[in-house]
Amino acid sequence: MHPALQIGEVVEMICTQVAPYGATCSHVRRDLSRLARTSSIFLDPTLNILWRHQDSIVNLLRCMPDQLWKIEETRPDDYEPDFIVLDIVLLRPITPADWERFFFYSHRVKSFSIEGQPLLETPEVYEILGICLTGEFIFPKLQKLDWEPIPSEFFHHVRLFLAPTITNLRIFIKNTSYLSMLSTLAIKCPGLTNVTISTTFLSELDTVPVISSFVCALRHIEILSVPRLDQAALSHIARLPSQVAAFEPPIPSPRCPAGSHHFPALTGSRLQ
Repeated sequence: MHPALQIGEVVEMICTQVAPYGATCSHVRRDLSRLARTSSIFLDPTLNILWRHQDSIVNLLRCMPDQLWKIEETRPDDYEPDFIVLDIVLLRPITPADWERFFFYSHRVKSFSIEGQPLLETPEVYEILGICLTGEFIFPKLQKLDWEPIPSEFFHHVRLFLAPTITNLRIFIKNTSYLSMLSTLAIKCPGLTNVTISTTFLSELDTVPVISSFVCALRHIEILSVPRLDQAALSHIARLPSQVAAFEPPIPSPRCPAGSHHFPALTGSRLQ
């Protein structure tokens, strides 16, 4: 074996060349699987790419013992073959040994996205995992989360994904009661740099104080897309030392005293 393959960075570069845009299609996933089987050196880097992004937790459930979950897949619409409905039932109590493969793969997931689509899993699955997870989060090393489940009543399951490693967050809040999550979000995810919050159909009387308070707690934000903010939140953003402090809320322009330097790091702004 070539000595260069003992260097982790070289191995990662090789795997990246196989999948420069991630495991986005079947032939790339097939090539990565073949590469993983050529040598144990390639196993971890290729698995990291294969699992980097997920849009369902079903793949993780299928890694658990065969007799633990009953997973039935149906396609009810002949005109939309990609539309899948899953019926998932827990067949027996989960034991400590059942988690081994689950966590072998779950820590590799860096991006999880549920955007404007029905959850493939039934809500009972999230309830079960919330009760018996050995850790706090399904993906303990998650960095990016897009969360817009349908129906919106499933929104509260977001707590299972709010790992402290998250830096990029997009959430769509459609119920006033769910705004309360923002009161502790900056504490749970202290490294947030890119945040989008959509509050379609909610009153500004409810959203402005809560979102503004949340924004004031952000210390590392670089890109921010939120509804209207109050003056305190705008002043906080103006003082941030980030090299990029772009935001796109429909906000009133603050009155700046002559000679002041508001938003010194701002590199872009889109006002809607």
